[in-house]
Amino acid sequence: MAYNLPFIKKVFNCTLPDYINWELLYNIGYCLDNESMKLYIVGDKKYFYFIYKCSQDGKITKQFNASKVEVDIEQINSYLGGKLKFSAGLRFGRNKADKNYDHLIIDTLEEDNYYVYCEESSFEQTIRFFEALALKYSVKAEDFFRVVSELNSRTISCFSDIYDYKAVSMVKVTLRDNNFKIYARPYKNGNNYVLTEKAKEFLLKLYDCSREKLKNHIMNLWVSYNFGKKQTTISTQNDGINRLLEPSG
Repeated sequence: MAYNLPFIKKVFNCTLPDYINWELLYNIGYCLDNESMKLYIVGDKKYFYFIYKCSQDGKITKQFNASKVEVDIEQINSYLGGKLKFSAGLRFGRNKADKNYDHLIIDTLEEDNYYVYCEESSFEQTIRFFEALALKYSVKAEDFFRVVSELNSRTISCFSDIYDYKAVSMVKVTLRDNNFKIYARPYKNGNNYVLTEKAKEFLLKLYDCSREKLKNHIMNLWVSYNFGKKQTTISTQNDGINRLLEPSG
């Protein structure tokens, strides 16, 4: 999968430092509400240690691979009530023979933010996690279900529906404000998301492809909602970038 870099650079319209390699562009976030863009560029080609998160206002932060750094699991668990099971750096595609099979996975760290992968966690832990989020951030259950329904074009009426349909794959847990986000992968998990015409036009230019081929490019598209800012963002994923990374062994 190749991004249309000239188009991206033109829309992003912000010069990046020389130490950032455009060829390692991994994710692109496009906010549907204000049309802002964020770029996520692999920073360590050999070990995939971190990603640069680049904003159009010039701000650059690092998102660290939780399998490569020390993770304060007690901090996030205590923040959410102390009744959850977290692990850091576990691989995706687990099976029941794996240690900590039922745990929630801390996938990425960014300053005071924990990105928690929950698509493969147990029913009990997943439901507890969503309930703890709603309680911590004062989100009514019906509002939570409404947002998840919109991200998947499917009626979600309870937390168990979210688990059954894999309607939430990841959550950004923030320790300093109420801007927590939920992420869905609707196309990958057999659900759907109705893209606006403006969003489609953006993606067509991003990949420089026809409408017929767009479906193949966005199979792993992430759709997220920020409850604090009340904004929806679509994020692409460049799975082909693994070919550019040097083997760590």
